[in-house]
Amino acid sequence: MKSADFMGVVILVVCIAAIAIFHYAAKGPADLDVDQADNRLFDSKKPNTRPDFKSYKDVTKKKHDFFNYMLPQIQQANRQTALERKQLLSLNTSTSLGAAERDIIKRLAKKYRVPMSSTNDGQLTDLVKSQLLAKVDTLPPSLILAQSANESAWGTSRFATQANNFFGIWCFTQGCGLKPKLRDEGLHHEVAYFESVQEGVSYYVRTINSHPAYKDLRALRLKQRQKKTTVIGHDLAEGLIKYSERGDEYIKEIQAMIRYNKLQRFDLASMSGSP
Repeated sequence: MKSADFMGVVILVVCIAAIAIFHYAAKGPADLDVDQADNRLFDSKKPNTRPDFKSYKDVTKKKHDFFNYMLPQIQQANRQTALERKQLLSLNTSTSLGAAERDIIKRLAKKYRVPMSSTNDGQLTDLVKSQLLAKVDTLPPSLILAQSANESAWGTSRFATQANNFFGIWCFTQGCGLKPKLRDEGLHHEVAYFESVQEGVSYYVRTINSHPAYKDLRALRLKQRQKKTTVIGHDLAEGLIKYSERGDEYIKEIQAMIRYNKLQRFDLASMSGSP
């Protein structure tokens, strides 16, 4: 064998060995840095069993498993909202609606707090449709991931572990949730209890989409929609001024979490195909 041929074989063997070492060293997403993990690993319709986030010592693995646990539930909530939006888009304001279609309009109007005219109950006017379309829309996964991580202390808070509440959502009926240990005197709210984390995620999405406190967030989303650009969580976070008493500081913290963990990659993967 000539010297040049021999060296070529050696280089080929070394390259194959290097590839094999990498393949077996990175057995799964938990062995990769969270920023390097393939987005496809986070695209499951069924959430995994909830990990015990308090037991983690490896911060990178904890983050990865947190995102891997939450994302399928976020996708499910967004799928339901996208279905409602698709139903709404299929209805025409210029035609008379049947009973089933009027029921859809009344249900969506009630759910998303859109007022209906008493003289046009159940009819879809241009105004009602535009108001609904501004509310019946999906949310960027990056925003939900960042808020859930922030509000639940990465899944370790008492409210997350005992009440399936990853968003610090309040309720105001006695016994509706857990009493905050540091609740100020004179306040009577509790932190809401949900039957499942999925129920909590869906309730959060509905709240952001319907509550008057987040109209600025919805206006930012609508503006991005009208520009036909991907709806980005980092930008929509500007509309969370009323989510926390910390105001601008809270917004900056959520945006920093999105940037540091490169969560916008999930927006690009999930939002571009929504109706």
